[in-house]
Amino acid sequence: WLNGIDFGLRIAPPYVYDLRSAVKPGVNRLTMSCVMELDRAGNVLGYTIGPGVIRSCARLTYEEVNKLFAGETSNVPEALHDTLRKMNELAKVLKAERVKKGSLELDLPEPQFELDEQLLPTRLSIRPRGEAHELIEEFMLMANRTVARHAMETNLPFPYRVHEQPDGDKLTELEDTLFAMGVNFRLGNAPSQQKLQALIEHVKNRPQSVIVSTMLLRCMSKAHYSEKPGTLRAGVQGLLPLHLPHPPLPRSAGAQDAEAAGGRSHRREHRRVPE
Repeated sequence: WLNGIDFGLRIAPPYVYDLRSAVKPGVNRLTMSCVMELDRAGNVLGYTIGPGVIRSCARLTYEEVNKLFAGETSNVPEALHDTLRKMNELAKVLKAERVKKGSLELDLPEPQFELDEQLLPTRLSIRPRGEAHELIEEFMLMANRTVARHAMETNLPFPYRVHEQPDGDKLTELEDTLFAMGVNFRLGNAPSQQKLQALIEHVKNRPQSVIVSTMLLRCMSKAHYSEKPGTLRAGVQGLLPLHLPHPPLPRSAGAQDAEAAGGRSHRREHRRVPE
């Protein structure tokens, strides 16, 4: 599934533009992959990290898969319908567990530009977001967490992107803004991740939602990089949890990370879940 910027591809040299062939069905692609087995509760039963070959069986788009999930007519091959629906169910389980542990779901609109033939912007709109987008995000995060845990357990040298606790002064400013906007919600001293998520839910679908989410994002301390993962806790949507290596990439946990882990591919003993 393409998740890039068309503008960048259109002005890139042909050999870069041809990278789009990576999504062509029936084409073998060499990868460094993290292959995981999960149960219905989203627990990782076993995993393998190492080199492999992938071959896409269909070219899917977010729009068409979202139509499938919404029960609308789509061009997604029928043979994939059942698999995609099961993947979507599992993604929802993973998301619910992540939120339960304190991950923040900042509902911020993403801008989308339409360009003319001269590559000049002609229209600005909100990029649509659906369950297909969340499915990819959840599996990407799970792959990254699995690779990070593997690195920690085997003492591999990894760079981690660390997000410390939110800035106290900015949280105070946010609370003052909430009062000024008529939002009756007290954060208190050193609010937990769950408390911050409760605030997001409190203003959800209200006019103040975007302002609150934006200010809350700005409360987050600037990320820094470390050879140590730091305290294990859930992170913010759009930001890497402390337990993740950097950088995150779809389909694998990042080329450098996979190469480092690939030299020590690991398979945990696990039980199989009854069908």
